Amino acid sequence: MAPFNSYESFSLPLLAVYWPGVVGLALLFSAILSEVVALFVPQRMGWRFELVRVLAMSLVFTPVLFGWTQLLAPMPQMLPSVWQIGVFVALTSVTIHALRRIVGAEAGAFAADETGTVAADVEPAPQMPPEAPIPRLMHRLPKGAAGPILRLSAHDHFVEVHLPDESHTLRMRFVDAIAEMDGVSGDCAHRSHWVTFAAVTGIKRDKGRIFLTISNGDEVPVSRTYRPRIEAAGLLDP
Repeated sequence: MAPFNSYESFSLPLLAVYWPGVVGLALLFSAILSEVVALFVPQRMGWRFELVRVLAMSLVFTPVLFGWTQLLAPMPQMLPSVWQIGVFVALTSVTIHALRRIVGAEAGAFAADETGTVAADVEPAPQMPPEAPIPRLMHRLPKGAAGPILRLSAHDHFVEVHLPDESHTLRMRFVDAIAEMDGVSGDCAHRSHWVTFAAVTGIKRDKGRIFLTISNGDEVPVSRTYRPRIEAAGLLDP
């Protein structure tokens, strides 16, 4: 496609050097910035991590790409400004994140058939203790995901599945994710949060608000609408 007028400005030998260099530098800086962002936003599958990484990539990689372009271009004055290249970097980063979410969600959906059985060429989810039922939702998670599922949270059209040491994001309706937790005792504590009762280790009260403490250290808010359900489960005093 040769953006930045590179088809007109670069000879074929220069194009053969320029674009592989762009791709290599992008991969390098993306990997480095991912690790740096993870120090401040540990939840890699969340939208906050992706937003910060897009901003970091736009701020850090834009001058690198601009310098690489200026270095190889025979006529730098014909090339876009640093601001135009910055917009290109930001849009490319957003597109890549969107594609990763779409492809990742579809891959998880194809891992299980309509009856909830795992396809023959996909490694089944790890076995949980015999006393803990394995919900159908586990089959949507990537290979190697170690349960049990502690809680679910909804963000727009995505559901975040929280495990003891990790979490995974699925593109599906919240109500469908809850339905696939069949066999596991749990309920909603909030319109955007569902908890497994066995994972609740205590409660916390802060300025009139109530939170359920989960075994992995998370805190889930209890709304007034769903408080009677939590009380009925014996997790709160009426």
